[in-house]
Amino acid sequence: MYDQPRANLSATAMTFDRMLERVRYEGAYPTRERAAEAVHHVLAALGRQLTGDERADLAQCLPVEA
Repeated sequence: MYDQPRANLSATAMTFDRMLERVRYEGAYPTRERAAEAVHHVLAALGRQLTGDERADLAQCLPVEA
């Protein structure tokens, strides 16, 4: 499953700003700061649950700022 090279999706990946706006809209957060706080908490909790390749794969899919 991990033995094939993966395409670099950074050119088509969502930006951090776009991700925050989407979280703000979908989560009905009143401000961008509240959306950023929610993203931080969710990713921190998820990061504590994942290890090894799963964690690295998730990080690769996220914007650098996340």
